[in-house]
Amino acid sequence: MAKRKKQTHSTEDHCEKCHQDTLTHIQMGQYFFLLSALPFLMAIVLTFVVHPVFLTFIPLVAWMNFRIAKKKTPLRRCTNCHHTMTPQKRTHHT
Repeated sequence: MAKRKKQTHSTEDHCEKCHQDTLTHIQMGQYFFLLSALPFLMAIVLTFVVHPVFLTFIPLVAWMNFRIAKKKTPLRRCTNCHHTMTPQKRTHHT
């Protein structure tokens, strides 16, 4: 029997959903900032309003968000249909 070649679809430059080439790339630093801005702000506000113990949550939130950002980036987002493609979705074989 003849060997069958793996067919790979090049979707690096096109959206998987609408097949347009209007993609925005989100890098790890941008994603980390988006994940961390609100929790950092809330921890600082709660420190002044409730108790200074909330400052201890900042390193934990930073560590957790860094791990999440490292795992999920680089993201690609279609500006046409708003479909988000993660690195896990890009590796598919048929």
